[in-house]
Amino acid sequence: MKEQELKYAIPSLADYELLCCKLSGFQNEIIQTNIYYDTENAALLQQHIMVRLRLFNYCAQLTIKYNPQHHNGYFQAEQWEVDVEREEAEVFEHSGAFSPERLGSMPKEIQTFVQPTLIEVGRTVNKRRIYHVGDLVLELDFLTINDQITDYELEIETECPDAAKQYVAKICENHHIALKNQPHTKYERLLLHSAKKHL
Repeated sequence: MKEQELKYAIPSLADYELLCCKLSGFQNEIIQTNIYYDTENAALLQQHIMVRLRLFNYCAQLTIKYNPQHHNGYFQAEQWEVDVEREEAEVFEHSGAFSPERLGSMPKEIQTFVQPTLIEVGRTVNKRRIYHVGDLVLELDFLTINDQITDYELEIETECPDAAKQYVAKICENHHIALKNQPHTKYERLLLHSAKKHL
């Protein structure tokens, strides 16, 4: 499965709140806790592999993204994702341990790098508002990183970035918001924040 999405950085809380009011097609709002994992020597990061446990609405998902690419805010990556029961999620959250069955179900090209037991790298909490506009799915995110820093983002899942970019350009023009192409994924921003803490 391939993930394809546009990511835009929202410059301020005021602009985020304006978009909350002005975007049409609101569907629902969810709170996501995202927990990221790697080996002790950051072997997954070196191979551009991300491992994430996501908890939301009494649900849980395990996700691995790999072979990432991005250009001008358009991000693409191969993605392995499974829904897991909360009991399994709680075990993984605290141990970082994959069951043999989970390891066996992963694509063979990443099995070599994903060790049976990983350690937590950090976590984010994301308030996500979801909108449907025509064929587009828009996700308006209020992100808290390691309980310390917040930022704001608009994501659009799409295989046709040009049409989505036109829609965003109209939003910016109509509401005088200067959205910018997001240069980093949420995981990358978490790592950047953690690195700055240790300087």
